[in-house]
Amino acid sequence: FVESICRVQSLSLTGKILQYLPVHILVQWPQLTEHYPKTQYIGRLV
Repeated sequence: FVESICRVQSLSLTGKILQYLPVHILVQWPQLTEHYPKTQYIGRLV
C-alpha cells in the first residue's frame, strides 16, 4: 500500500487499518516513520 503524498502529518484511515495486517505500508514523508514504525519511507513518487 502506498500512502498518498498529501498525507504529511498522519496516515489515512486505510493506512491505519493496514498497520495491523501483514502488508508493506510505504510512505512518502520521512516523519511518518517516526510516528508509525511499521511504515517504510521510500521518498517521493511524484
